[in-house]
Amino acid sequence: MKIAVIVALAIFWIVMAYRQFERGDMVLGGVYILVGIALTVYRLQK
Repeated sequence: MKIAVIVALAIFWIVMAYRQFERGDMVLGGVYILVGIALTVYRLQK
């Protein structure tokens, strides 16, 4: 995958997590952060 796509998807997960943190949903925000990190690392290794 091109690095630009990987970075764009990582930013997407960060934005999703940030929105949940703003709403006060710490659990879902944490899940989004963890999923985003896991997927980004997986994509970078491929």
